[in-house]
Amino acid sequence: MTDKREKNSLVISELCNLGIEVELKHLLVGDFLINNIVIERKTVSDFLSSMISKRLARQLEEMKQYPQQVLIIECIEEQELYNDNNKEGINPNAIRGFILSILLKFQIPIIFSKNEKDTARYLSI
Repeated sequence: MTDKREKNSLVISELCNLGIEVELKHLLVGDFLINNIVIERKTVSDFLSSMISKRLARQLEEMKQYPQQVLIIECIEEQELYNDNNKEGINPNAIRGFILSILLKFQIPIIFSKNEKDTARYLSI
């Protein structure tokens, strides 16, 4: 199941290309729900801006209502996550610290995908 706000995402078209049936529905938490696993997908720029606004911390907390959670950080191929010159002006060690907090405090695994096609492949498996 996919949040209907993701309908224009290239991930959806990639899933369809892989022969996967996608059901669009309004999800209160996450972007994808597969077998009771809630998945939040963020591009690098969305991850950084969500980190600054603290929106991601709220989203991660809300994801805990599901038995399993996964965070996908996408577009690693196109944009470096720890770039000293990121447009948000975030210190790379702050980003590393937040990633550690996702893993240790929230205990949510992170998948780093190259692009939409790579994300779709992860979701299909």
